Parts: sequence; structure tokens; C-alpha cells
Amino acid sequence: YVSKWTTFHLQDSNRNRYSIESAVCGTDYTLYLLDQSTNEDIKPLAYVKKGKNKGLPNFISTKGCHIYAIYGGSHISAAIDTEGSIHIIDDSIYSNNFCTRTAYLPWGNMPVSLAFQDNFVIALSSYGNVYELDSENEEFECIDDLPPCSFISGTANHCIAVTRNGDVFVRGSNKYDQLGLGQNTISCDEFRQIANLRSQNIKAA
Repeated sequence: YVSKWTTFHLQDSNRNRYSIESAVCGTDYTLYLLDQSTNEDIKPLAYVKKGKNKGLPNFISTKGCHIYAIYGGSHISAAIDTEGSIHIIDDSIYSNNFCTRTAYLPWGNMPVSLAFQDNFVIALSSYGNVYELDSENEEFECIDDLPPCSFISGTANHCIAVTRNGDVFVRGSNKYDQLGLGQNTISCDEFRQIANLRSQNIKAA
């Protein structure tokens, strides 16, 4: 336990230090995006998880791709590179020589943001389409019942999508009334609009 803010330097097994550009935290992991360098050998992602590698970060291979954004859920994290590839980071990296599982949006859609719900990775495309990928599948599928969206959010058991028209749709667990659908709804498997927020021109959630 660390009781006060402490400087942290990330280094590899050869004691080479790396600057950290950003980081995301989950229930039992942290994913780091390393500062880009002119050094071609730099590995842009590092990952530390409870019970793995004695609590020290592992460097993750992204096969030379330029990562520009990272996102984190409770147990799954992911990154987007400049070519539109989505690099998924979960326990599979430990059996895959510390390589990410790469997925793409169909029909040339470019991802602009990611969210997470249970075992799903949810992606928002530049066209406003929303796609989902189950942890056991290899291809993203379009969520057809959503209008074009401008914002998505989610890390654990529920997900929120904000449309370009300012409406809000939600999906997942409502155990603690977090969806805004009322106490009579325990959960919902498909995205449902929050009626009370209509005409409020919501921008983000």
C-alpha cells in the first residue's frame, strides 16, 4: 500500500527506463502507454497484473504499430493505433508471447473511442456506428438498434451511448439503479433509451 503520491519509473529487464505518456487502471491491472521515441526498439505498451510477473510490468508487442490511445475496463483493456487496429489486452497475452489480440471494425470504419461492458469491447466508429466484440469472438458486430452516436462510455457491468441528436441509450446491469430506467428494471440486454433525458441535448455521459 502506498499512502502518498510516489514517483514511479518504468524500466525493462535491462534497466532501460521509459517515460509514461498515459495509463489506465482496472480491477487488478494497469496498462501504460509509453512515450514515443526515435528508438525503433521501444515497446509502446506495458502491462502489470495482479499475480503475474511478481507484480512487475510486462512489455507488450504491438508489432510496430503506433498506438495513440488506450482504454480500460474492469478486466479488459484495449488500445487504438493510427491504422485503425484495435489491440485487445487480457489474460490471452500470457499464452500469446505478450502479443495483443488484434481486431478491426468492418467496412473500413475507423474506431475513435472504446468502452467495455462485462466481456464485451464496444467501439464507436468515425461514422457514428457502434460495434461490439465478445471476448470469445474475433470480429466486431454492428449494434443495429442504435442511432448514430457521438459518445460511448463503460468500464464494468453497464454501458452508455450518447447519440448525435443528444439522446441517451443504456444497456447492462441496473442493480444499483445506475441506468436511470427505474427500480423495476434489474438489467437490460439491449440498448434502451432513457425517456426522461429526451430533448435535453446530452453531450457525454
